[in-house]
Amino acid sequence: MTGILPWEAIIFDFDGVLVDSVNVKTNAFRDLYSQETDEIQQAVVNFHLEHGGLSRFEKIRHYETNLLGRTPSPTQLDRLADQFADLAKEAVIASPIIPGAVDVLERFAAQVQLFVASGTPETELHEIVERRGWSHYFKQLRGSPTHKTILVAEIVETYGLNGKQSLMIGDAMTDYSAAQENGLQFIGISDSAGDHPFPAGTIVHDDLKPLLTPN
Repeated sequence: MTGILPWEAIIFDFDGVLVDSVNVKTNAFRDLYSQETDEIQQAVVNFHLEHGGLSRFEKIRHYETNLLGRTPSPTQLDRLADQFADLAKEAVIASPIIPGAVDVLERFAAQVQLFVASGTPETELHEIVERRGWSHYFKQLRGSPTHKTILVAEIVETYGLNGKQSLMIGDAMTDYSAAQENGLQFIGISDSAGDHPFPAGTIVHDDLKPLLTPN
């Protein structure tokens, strides 16, 4: 792509936007609750898929409290989150790249500021991105436990971004809401079946390749 891009900054979600890792985390949540009934496991999976971008801590708290009627302590939540990380991290690192992602990062990093705002714990996100060899593309990597909307707000404030000239790319309503609440432009990414949760009129692509084609 030549010429000047229409954005001064792009904030990416990670799972499902840069790497095809949503199914990896779906399987990890199912495995985390493999001792429960099939009905509970399916409810776990459904909530995960319906609330993409929500941190694992919030999802696990929901599972424990609302599905299983337990009141987990902070230590128990941390233990479950660590078990989930053990199940998912290596698989996420090895996950396929979303088509167009590397070309977008390589071409855009020289022209605009690039960021990640993810539901993955921040320390783990840094390790995953570093092991993929992508750290040099990004001005900042932000992750949970901070909520996505606050992560985006902090990026905007720290770097003095103009919302109308900044873009959020995500695959979940938490990404869409974070963009809306912070006044950013938004592009959605659909799943492998072409499905997405976004309102009518939202720009949605199957992958990142359309960003490489001039309008």
